[in-house]
Amino acid sequence: MTIQKQPPFEVPAEHPEPNKTTRRALAEAEAKALGAIPDNSPAFTNAKDALEYLDKL
Repeated sequence: MTIQKQPPFEVPAEHPEPNKTTRRALAEAEAKALGAIPDNSPAFTNAKDALEYLDKL
């Protein structure tokens, strides 16, 4: 067995351009962070409440 100082898979040198869905999600997140649009996402203090909310969707 040879120990190498690199991962055992190819790592792309550049990141591909985000697709339309990803760009839209990033823009929405930034707008919410800046207060340009309201952030009406539910907030949870524990995993149980979050999972119960997801089960109702």
